[in-house]
Amino acid sequence: MAAIEIPNGGHAANEILSGMFEMFRLEGFPKNNASAMIVQYIGVLRWGINLGNIIEQAYRPEPTPSGSRYGKVLAASALVALAAIVAAWLFVPGPLERGGKALIAKDYPTALKLLTPLAQRNYAPAQFGLGYLYENGFGVEKNLPLAFDLYQKAAEQNHSAAQMLLGNMYFSGIGAPQNDSLAVDWYRKAGISGRADAQHNLGYMYYLGRGVEKNAALAAFWYEKAAKQGKPESQCNLGKLYQDGEGVPQDDVIALKWFQMAADQGTAYAQNMLGYIHLLGRGIPKDPLLAKKWFELAAAQDYAESQRLLGTFYFNGIGVEKNYSRAAEWYQKAAKNGDGEAQRLLDVMQAAGLLSKT
Repeated sequence: MAAIEIPNGGHAANEILSGMFEMFRLEGFPKNNASAMIVQYIGVLRWGINLGNIIEQAYRPEPTPSGSRYGKVLAASALVALAAIVAAWLFVPGPLERGGKALIAKDYPTALKLLTPLAQRNYAPAQFGLGYLYENGFGVEKNLPLAFDLYQKAAEQNHSAAQMLLGNMYFSGIGAPQNDSLAVDWYRKAGISGRADAQHNLGYMYYLGRGVEKNAALAAFWYEKAAKQGKPESQCNLGKLYQDGEGVPQDDVIALKWFQMAADQGTAYAQNMLGYIHLLGRGIPKDPLLAKKWFELAAAQDYAESQRLLGTFYFNGIGVEKNYSRAAEWYQKAAKNGDGEAQRLLDVMQAAGLLSKT
């Protein structure tokens, strides 16, 4: 849609109206988001006030105070009415929204077609989406240098997801020279913006001392930010820090809380840790049956340690009757998943002639 021309108002008035239409054209109309709709209308009102000043400068070289207010209100009202009229057309999502939906739907040719021209115009969300296509070779030939360039352009405009993936490139050395310090810089920028994955990665960098001086307290600080947003990996790591008293005061109860949150999301490591906590009674009374339940949940996800521990439950009769055949079954599963201790226990059972006994 062409921009509306304002005679005698100068280029500034045209730019204001063009900006309004550009915003709607790129982003579409927030038909299912009342708060976003209000934000857009506030933007329209601001354009209206600015346009009122320009119109008065063009038509009233020496406006009176009351005339100034009248012109601003009139222009703002006119633009709101104009926006309402245009809204019917804008109920169709803009190309950015459609490009994003195509990307999610794995319709990569459509995403490429819609996002490319927007990325060329330095639109950060489109640069990020296009970079994702080129990084992974979705719908295009894989091109890591181009993906890096697109991520960097979006990241420099404070696009937090691009900052996160740019950090990943520096961390891994894939698509960019390996540089832990630069990885930390981009993780920090994305983390400050509130991205849980970047906060987790920043905690990881502080814990290991990669790109920064090792600092378990700062690791806990960033893990907690991500954990509070529901990131299970951060909840697990934070729980372990509290369990060991590393970077935070030792506290089995707080450790249990974070492991429970991650376990409730189906994280096998956390389920295994809860099994240990209930088995050993760390911060709570011992409960072998509840421990067995958590080990079973983790074992169902092929978590080898839990499979081995279930074997030990049956071998020693912990909360169940002794059953060497069941013990051997769990040891075999754990050994198949790479648990060397489980293989050693199987060898011991074999040597003792216990594998055929029930």
